[in-house]
Amino acid sequence: ERKKRRLYDDDPGPGPKRQRTAMEALRAWASEWPAEEPIPRKKIVDYKQEDIIDKTDGYAVLRRCPEECAAQLRVSEKHFVADHAQLLQEETWFHDLSPEEWCKGVGVIADETGVAVKAIKAVVAGNREHRFTLPLVEVESKSLAGYIHVGWKPEEEELSIKQLKVNDKDMNRGLG
Repeated sequence: ERKKRRLYDDDPGPGPKRQRTAMEALRAWASEWPAEEPIPRKKIVDYKQEDIIDKTDGYAVLRRCPEECAAQLRVSEKHFVADHAQLLQEETWFHDLSPEEWCKGVGVIADETGVAVKAIKAVVAGNREHRFTLPLVEVESKSLAGYIHVGWKPEEEELSIKQLKVNDKDMNRGLG
């Protein structure tokens, strides 16, 4: 029987090990499921037809989504952070920054104790007066494909896109 190779120093399996790069560590952090949230059997976004704002090429933009998709949105949001960090991975100081510092740099809540997911739940439920998130869903699988998070400043009559993320598997399809 062939022995399994140990890829990273924190992997207890057999074989040689190596240190994760800073970018690999950041991607691993981004992929972690929020600790306070139960992992659903199927990661689907159960939406109603009347929630669809626009539909194109097998994808739908939704007006709202159930609170249950907040944890999925958080994982996408953490990948949004990692995507931005990746643009600077060749900088000498890149490995010195923590996920929390990267979050702060792009305006994302860094807290992993459930505060971020609670904030996302409040937004998708419509409880944040001047912020909203429109999820992008792959219609056939009902899986989350990305999102856009928007802020509104009524006193300045300004609508600003805070975050726009298309998940990796759904990229290069003109969805952004």
